Amino acid sequence: MLGMDIQDYTGSPETPQMLPPPPGSFIDREELIQHVGEFAISQGYVVTIKQSKKERVVILGCDRGGVYRNRRKLVEEASGEHIRKRKTGSRLTNCPFECVGKKDDGLWILSIKNGSHNHEPLKDISEHPAARRFTETEVLLVKEMTEAGLKPRQILKRLRQSNPELLSTPKHVYNIKAKLRQGNITVKKFKTLRPQTFSAGNLHLPTTSEPSWRQRYPPRVPNLIGGRFVDSQSSASIDVINPATQQVVSQVPFTTTEEFRAAIFAAKRAFPSWRNTLITTRQRIMFKLQELIRRDIDKIVLNITIEQGKTLKDAYNEVLRGLEVLEHACGMAGLQMGEFASNIPNGIDTYSIREPLGVCAGICSFNFPAMIPLWMFPFAVACGNTFILKPSEKAPGPSIILAELAHEAGLPNGVLNIVHGTNLYTHFNDGCKTLCTSMPVFSPSPELYKAIIADCNLRPVAAALSNCQPWKHYNTILKDPDNQKEIMNAICDEDDIKAISFADSDKASRYLYARASANGKRVQSNSGSKSSAIVMPDANMDTTLNALFAAGFGAAGQRCMAINMVLFVGGSNSWEDKLVERAKSLKINAGTESDADLGPMISKQAKEHICRLIQNGIDSGATLALDGRSIVVSACILHCLSYLPI
Repeated sequence: MLGMDIQDYTGSPETPQMLPPPPGSFIDREELIQHVGEFAISQGYVVTIKQSKKERVVILGCDRGGVYRNRRKLVEEASGEHIRKRKTGSRLTNCPFECVGKKDDGLWILSIKNGSHNHEPLKDISEHPAARRFTETEVLLVKEMTEAGLKPRQILKRLRQSNPELLSTPKHVYNIKAKLRQGNITVKKFKTLRPQTFSAGNLHLPTTSEPSWRQRYPPRVPNLIGGRFVDSQSSASIDVINPATQQVVSQVPFTTTEEFRAAIFAAKRAFPSWRNTLITTRQRIMFKLQELIRRDIDKIVLNITIEQGKTLKDAYNEVLRGLEVLEHACGMAGLQMGEFASNIPNGIDTYSIREPLGVCAGICSFNFPAMIPLWMFPFAVACGNTFILKPSEKAPGPSIILAELAHEAGLPNGVLNIVHGTNLYTHFNDGCKTLCTSMPVFSPSPELYKAIIADCNLRPVAAALSNCQPWKHYNTILKDPDNQKEIMNAICDEDDIKAISFADSDKASRYLYARASANGKRVQSNSGSKSSAIVMPDANMDTTLNALFAAGFGAAGQRCMAINMVLFVGGSNSWEDKLVERAKSLKINAGTESDADLGPMISKQAKEHICRLIQNGIDSGATLALDGRSIVVSACILHCLSYLPI
């Protein structure tokens, strides 16, 4: 039987939901078993090994706590025939729950064969016989005291002096002594199932060792499913690259269809209990999350700078803007109040009630990897919804940190889930345009190009792309059937998702809005901004210059509210020299450098897009006052990136 070194269980104020463990891949068999066992305890059931072929497969089932059926078949007396009595179903077949771990290409892959149960969850894990097991330390003490001549009752009395909550009996001590004498037992087999104390509403269990996604290099960004960070089973992934150094920071695997369904299932199962949670309880969790973000703000800021490229100052201000939204979400107790009006027609009162929708989803862009998630999930979960978050594949790290802090704050399992993927619609659009203009290897016909852009029907171009180096990532995706249906389409088409919030490019926004609204979803689509500045003749020059450069060059101009046009009322002659002088004084460097005013663009395509716009302006007759297209920083040409971001 499985056991985990988890101690001091006091129970959770919420009824366990008996969710199946989220699927994933693991370094070894023991890590997979530990993952299933710990998650099962948090959900009110215990798992045991039903079948095992140590180097190939392990099948885990639900142990209902020693409840057996009638293990002997009845003999029909009237028949007079002698029927051999055979064993029938044991506790392993009482519950249909079953999950399978298989070794594939060096990794152990967990899949759920049947995630349902036919019994109620254990209200107290101490009710299960497995809770009476000894820890490894206690087994060693039993061995030492036995060799010293102590009897089982004396051994048990001494063990209870150090552990008053020990549930074992002298019979269990006799069993251990017998197995120690026979030499067919190892200390490692005797682990306890006594779980750990949790914060209110939080059932997340820490593992005793580093998870597999942290052990790899570069680390793989995990999915968050049902309160567990699990590595994806997908073989296709994208490199997250530091724009300043071109070093691979991490890898983002594409969430498989099975994992996406598991996240939806976890969110759907968590919704009933979460919507019935007191508003003040949800509010306290938001206050705690705000406190934890302020505690770890330096960690979040550094992660933003490494993955997105913006300066530390810009990243710090981004987190502060996100905290302002989170502070507003802390006021849900007042914001969720309905309305009441009495005697509208004679004798009739009217009232309105604000109720949570259910499972909601958010799709984020790369330019504000911390602020945009904080726009989305705090409001959704504070209102009683559960949430599926899809971070940008270019900068997913801040979302993972925020999710960790949310669980530390007390957010229950399944309320917030994270999946990964890419918006192939917009990226193939940009990528095809780049290749069509710069690479003779790939010159699609107008019909083929239209098919790629309109329908995301990528398989017809697999052969054409196979010899094209920048498209290796795309070709990998095409070979993986789990990635044929991209994550954005999956979110739009999922019936259990009731509302979607989106922030990205105008073209992708229109596509998502049309597809999701056609499926009857509520859609909040943030895109299509166009910002300009108007300078009046009496404007203060220093104040205006500071404002213009903050609005135009902040985050390297990669934000929706960045100004791309300045209108000078009364003429611009007196301003042009000052603008050029101020632009020359900007310090361009890696965002991690404390004196940097301007960091690198997120990708090669972003830089090339800016260069094309500049050239279009020159071709149209504009005067280029200061050319920054070939800036070199520390012997590194910022615009010469060697990968194609997805």
